Amino acid sequence: MKNRRFKAAVVAGTCAMALFVPTAGLAQATDEPDVTPKQGIMRTLDKYAHDYLTENLREALKAFSDRPDTTVLGTQENEIAIGKQQIAQVLMRAFQQEPAPTGIRYRVQTINHNREGTLGWVFTWVDVAMPAGPGGGPNVVSIRFTATLEKNPADGTWQFVQFHDSLPAGSFPPAG
Repeated sequence: MKNRRFKAAVVAGTCAMALFVPTAGLAQATDEPDVTPKQGIMRTLDKYAHDYLTENLREALKAFSDRPDTTVLGTQENEIAIGKQQIAQVLMRAFQQEPAPTGIRYRVQTINHNREGTLGWVFTWVDVAMPAGPGGGPNVVSIRFTATLEKNPADGTWQFVQFHDSLPAGSFPPAG
C-alpha cells in the first residue's frame, strides 16, 4: 500500500464542494452528529474519497452497505460489482493502477433525500487530479458519479447501496 496522505478541506464554507489535497496529516473523523441528511451524505462522500485516495480498503468498504445487493457500476463492461466481496476486489484493482490520483473535487449537481431522511441520492461531477502530464500541466479527468445511499439505523451513518461512476462518452465537461 502506498503511503499517501490527504486532508479534507471544505470550499467556500459549504458542503457543496469538497477538495482533497496532499498534506502532511490525515483528515480527522468527527463524532459530531449530522445536522441534516444532506450533510450526512456529503460526510460519506468526503470520507470515502479520503479512504480511496489513501488506499485504505477497510475504511473505504465501510461506505458501502452490507446488503448483498449493494451494486457498483463503472465505465467498462466488466466494471460491475455486487456485494462487498466483489466491491473489495474492484477497489483493490483500482489501488494497483498507476498513476494514482492525487486529489478529488466534487461539483455537486443534486443531493436529495426522502421525507423520512433514511434514503438519499446524489449526482455530481468528480474531478480527479492525476500526476502532471508530459507538458507538466495539470491533468484532471472529470467523471460522472451517481449514488443511492441509505441511513444505517444502527449508527446513523449513510452508506452506498448503489454507486456508479464512469467516463462520459465523447468529451469531458470543463473542470471548474
